[in-house]
Amino acid sequence: MIHLRVRTEYSFRETFAPLPRVIARLQAVGATAAGMVDLGGGTWGHVRWDAAMRRAGLSPLFGAEFVVTPGHPPADTRNAPTAWALAEDSAALYALASLAAQQPSGFNQKPGLTQRQFLDAPGLVKFAGSALARSEEAVVDARVYLDLNPAAVLTTRDALATARRCGAAARIVLTADNYYAAPEDRKLHELVGRSNKTSPQHLLDEGELIAAFADQLGSRAAVDAALANAAEIAARLAGVKLRRAPLIKLEGDVEALCREGQAKRLALGQIKEWTPEYEARLQKELTLVKEKAFDSYFLMVADMMHWAKQRMLAGPGRGSSAGSLMCYLLAITEVDPLPFGLLFERFVDQTRGGHMFNQKFVEAINALSSRNTADA
Repeated sequence: MIHLRVRTEYSFRETFAPLPRVIARLQAVGATAAGMVDLGGGTWGHVRWDAAMRRAGLSPLFGAEFVVTPGHPPADTRNAPTAWALAEDSAALYALASLAAQQPSGFNQKPGLTQRQFLDAPGLVKFAGSALARSEEAVVDARVYLDLNPAAVLTTRDALATARRCGAAARIVLTADNYYAAPEDRKLHELVGRSNKTSPQHLLDEGELIAAFADQLGSRAAVDAALANAAEIAARLAGVKLRRAPLIKLEGDVEALCREGQAKRLALGQIKEWTPEYEARLQKELTLVKEKAFDSYFLMVADMMHWAKQRMLAGPGRGSSAGSLMCYLLAITEVDPLPFGLLFERFVDQTRGGHMFNQKFVEAINALSSRNTADA
């Protein structure tokens, strides 16, 4: 089965849906593809989603949900009308998300789009949500899909009425209304989320999805057609990949620049004496930086800081970078780490990657979830 719209932990403060739990639930219900579609136009979880889905042998789709208004300040700011999209071209999705982020919608300043901006955006498969459920123009002219979910009773009624008016031009898909991953996560979601809906808010299995819509759609054939539409979309978007920024490679000798900085610091009296301790520390840092191929990173940041310090006030540096002797010699920071016993390992360490903290956090959440579920 296909879940075109999946909310995850990246719908901040709205969900309890850590990625590992979402992936496990997708596997449990037999999903083969799923789209990450988080609230507020957020796309910041896509890289982790891509990696986690592919590791699980599932096809990742990439989307976002937007507040979409007619183009004037809304009279009712209680319930934001939303529509959502999946990427045929990831760059097109990110361009639309960037546009939305620049435009407060009037709904608690959430990022938003006008209906025209949403409908005219290229490179996307679009879904009506609540914002366009009544729009024949969206369905017929812009080829927007009408999406149904079991929690949105009024929107489902509007969408089905629009489908009847539009006839063969209308295409329906079925979605869950998930604010947590699995049924047993409901109590945990009530602790961290803000939704007070009584309807199921987990990722439905195919039987639950069929049962939820059998009455509204009127026939099993109509349900099967909606499921087939989702499968067709997933097949069409299966080849979409995230764009990757090329690694920057700068020509330069970072060790030679450190030696220049060493001479300057000594001449200015900022380092009183180049002791064996300084030399051992510098060699240790240089070795690790070269092993991790971070040379270009240090060259680039040093060049930026030199430029800035010639033209404006620049601070002495902060955070873990202040533990680096290389940063001090390259004038990236103005803190000599040795007199203060600052550790380079807080900045760069052989055993640590950028996502280690995130992974540890997820593991802790999963452990807490398992314990609370058992207690329940």
